[in-house]
Amino acid sequence: MRILALDSSTKTGSAALLDGESVVGEYILNVAMTHSERLLPAIERIMADAGWTGEDLGGIAVTLGPGSFTGLRIGMTTAKILAYLWNISLAGVPTLDALARQGELFAGLVCPLLDARRGEVYGGIYREGRTLKGPLNVPVGELLDCLPPGEQVLFLGDGAGKYWPIIQGALGERAVLAPGPNRILRASFVGLLGQEKLIRGEEEDPMTLTPFYLRRSEAEIKWGRMCDQRTSD
Repeated sequence: MRILALDSSTKTGSAALLDGESVVGEYILNVAMTHSERLLPAIERIMADAGWTGEDLGGIAVTLGPGSFTGLRIGMTTAKILAYLWNISLAGVPTLDALARQGELFAGLVCPLLDARRGEVYGGIYREGRTLKGPLNVPVGELLDCLPPGEQVLFLGDGAGKYWPIIQGALGERAVLAPGPNRILRASFVGLLGQEKLIRGEEEDPMTLTPFYLRRSEAEIKWGRMCDQRTSD
């Protein structure tokens, strides 16, 4: 199955083309540009370089979240529109599952961490691709307290890099930081998981699929505070 895979859940955006398990092409850009500026040009370029059109694709895979609220909306809207226009299958892939997949060969626990700001992370605990705990939205120290004792732990994601001093201070030599290129989420792994879902018949409806945010946005929190204040007044 030929798949177009998209990720815009973090600052690092990527698009990939897969033919079965083979990566035909992958575009990764980790710069201060909005995904609305770069996602469609990335898709156009990688499709043109591969010589593919929408008719060559069997499906589209896109990250569901958690992650950046704006980034997730942009990526999902793009995937839904293309799936509808090209009349192909759509698969939503949990962001943390795709990131954990990049470390599934690690002989220990795998802990993907995304920076959720405000001193918190989106994270989970995995072993051999299976979820042991999560997804969570907690301070990094609280997530570390959930780790089983004794085993080494591989950390991936932008949250792993940001909070590495805290992680290393808490776990010492048990903590392993994934190498830079493998620490960021790659759309090719989103594509692998999306392809597996489509083969199992787990197809999304482009009309109803929504991002998985895990927590309320800043705007929703501020609105809730305003409503509470008005009620109390």
